[in-house]
Amino acid sequence: GGKGGKGGKGSGTMDELVGMTCRIKRGKHKGMIGMCVDSTETHLKIEVHSSTKCHMIKREDVVKVGNENGSLSGNQAGRGPGGRAEADNYMTTPSHGLYEA
Repeated sequence: GGKGGKGGKGSGTMDELVGMTCRIKRGKHKGMIGMCVDSTETHLKIEVHSSTKCHMIKREDVVKVGNENGSLSGNQAGRGPGGRAEADNYMTTPSHGLYEA
């Protein structure tokens, strides 16, 4: 529990996303994953993992996909209904006959 609101940090305006791993679901940064480092009433400041740059993104264009440790949760992190587990079977580099004599 907490005293009213959503029980997060700050003023209760979804500030529980600060420090969480998020995915941008719309706009020119769509699909990028990063950490929410700050928030306003209308926007979240996301530090994108791949570039370490921060972008101000509308709240409705961001979805939480992990926790403060960066762990991704379930299928939300992957592409499609299979999530990451389905793709792991195909993640090895092909040998292209390297070991054939």
